[in-house]
Amino acid sequence: MMSYYHVESRFSTMNKWYDGYTFGSTDVYNPWSVVNFLYDLYANIDAFPHPYWSNTSSNDIIKDMIARADSSFPLLDFMTAPRTFTMVFSSESLTKVTIT
Repeated sequence: MMSYYHVESRFSTMNKWYDGYTFGSTDVYNPWSVVNFLYDLYANIDAFPHPYWSNTSSNDIIKDMIARADSSFPLLDFMTAPRTFTMVFSSESLTKVTIT
């Protein structure tokens, strides 16, 4: 994609800022940030990277679910049941965390 827009000279900067995930040996970049950074680079090859992901989420959906919850939707059971998640703390280790 960077080659298409002729901004591949800025790959190392993009890599340092937006290389957020590793699955096995595959790097996965933050798509929202990459697209926004490419947009800025296309206008100005010297554009400085920004944390485009900030303020991109809200808790509105949770507020709406709580407001609509009734006995036919066991929201509290879902929210309070123990869950196990796998969280990546570095590219070399995986740790299982149980949230109760």
